[in-house]
Amino acid sequence: MANRCHKKTFQFKIIIAILMVVFTMCVPPTFALEKNLFVDANNYCGVDIKSRSALIDKDSTAQINPKEYIYMLGIAAANEKTKLSNDELEIAKKIFTENDSAQFEKLMTKKFGDSTKAIEFINKSAKGKSLTNINIKSLSSKDDSGNSASLRDIAIFVAPLFNSEDANKVFGIKKDVKVSVFSNVNIKKSNKEKKSDEKSTSLSNSNKVHFAMVGSNGDSTFLVLSMNSASVNRAINDSEELLSYALYNFRTFHVIKKDKVATKVDVKDGAKRTVGIVSKSDVFISLPKEADDGIIDIKFTADKEVKAPVKAGEKIGKIEVWEVGKVVASVDGFTQESIKKGGIWTKIGLTDQNMFYIAITLVLIIILGTVIKLRRRAIRKKRERIIRQRREAEERRKAEELAEKRRRNWPL
Repeated sequence: MANRCHKKTFQFKIIIAILMVVFTMCVPPTFALEKNLFVDANNYCGVDIKSRSALIDKDSTAQINPKEYIYMLGIAAANEKTKLSNDELEIAKKIFTENDSAQFEKLMTKKFGDSTKAIEFINKSAKGKSLTNINIKSLSSKDDSGNSASLRDIAIFVAPLFNSEDANKVFGIKKDVKVSVFSNVNIKKSNKEKKSDEKSTSLSNSNKVHFAMVGSNGDSTFLVLSMNSASVNRAINDSEELLSYALYNFRTFHVIKKDKVATKVDVKDGAKRTVGIVSKSDVFISLPKEADDGIIDIKFTADKEVKAPVKAGEKIGKIEVWEVGKVVASVDGFTQESIKKGGIWTKIGLTDQNMFYIAITLVLIIILGTVIKLRRRAIRKKRERIIRQRREAEERRKAEELAEKRRRNWPL
């Protein structure tokens, strides 16, 4: 009776285990974020600088006049056009923290020639990044003449500015450090007026503080933009809270490395059956910290059937990064090497490489067969020689015996 009960209990546990496995396979994973936000800012957005993914936001897609962030947009565009030198980054730092309009105009003139070309570059670059909410008509921080953008698009546009070792050194960005990189008010001046600033809890929108802060932890670096905080100190606290939230909950995953084979694709009629597909740029995505890398899948979609001959560096399709059933990143896929057209055997699915291996195998089999055949022949000849020698020896013995009997006149 006891054994029967134990057997039923064991069977019940097995059924539960099977159901849990099936449930795990069928239900997409969800990830809980473990830190609550307490932020005073009316609008904010946090992006992963490497993946350019918006991770946290509040009303970040609403259209705003980006005059407060025009310096960041202009300098990010200048860095995209030609990489800023360390001296230019120092100037950018001064522009951000002290709102130095004279230095800003000087830098824009140096990089673009005039403001019109700079504006054209910003709008064209934003359009190329699918940041459709950015529409700049003036680079003046005091001009309201039709500029529009969303906080999310601004954050994604300026993120690459802080994605370099040189920028990290200039702005002081390093592991476990949160650095204020921009404020629409003079931070140094405001810190001197800390007491009065703390009391300014009901400022008008024109006097509200807009802020940008960057923080890093390991391979992950995040940028946070916040708007309409009541004071500089509250803006700093808001930015630190948002950055702590991002660093606590998310990580950056280097999913595709530049010029490294991301996947392979079949080549029809090729001397080789497959060719490696590479990306001309690194691809990063943002994942919840507790998420496993296994939820990421890399797929390749060819523009058309890949036929030999194939040239190295030829664009033949898109590399897609899938996360839990949806595409989260997509880049052009290029062939890693050249593939020549194969011989007649490719018509039946055998590449020249396959035929080479088959030919080598056949030659080895023939050599091995020949060696075995010669070995057997040598053994057979040796056996025949031994038998012949024994027979000759026996006949010689009999002849000697017969001769001896005749000599002694013995009866035969």
